[in-house]
Amino acid sequence: MSNTDSHEHGPNCGCESCGDPRSMDFLDKYLTVWIFGAMAIGVGLGFVAPSVTQPIQEFHLVQIGLIAMMYPPLAKADYSRLPTCLS
Repeated sequence: MSNTDSHEHGPNCGCESCGDPRSMDFLDKYLTVWIFGAMAIGVGLGFVAPSVTQPIQEFHLVQIGLIAMMYPPLAKADYSRLPTCLS
């Protein structure tokens, strides 16, 4: 085993496999904040103006949003690495 394979990985590590969290985009770095903020706005808006929920339900915006949100990670999946089942 070489010296580069057995080093301590962390935020100040310079190797390519670790990456640098400081180089993340602003939106990516605070993704959790945006998600909780959107949830708080949605709950607050539903509480203050319940009539807002009718168009959301009518046009199936939640389902469309979930599909739009999940497509990018699924499209990047490397399906060739999945084990194959032989029957």
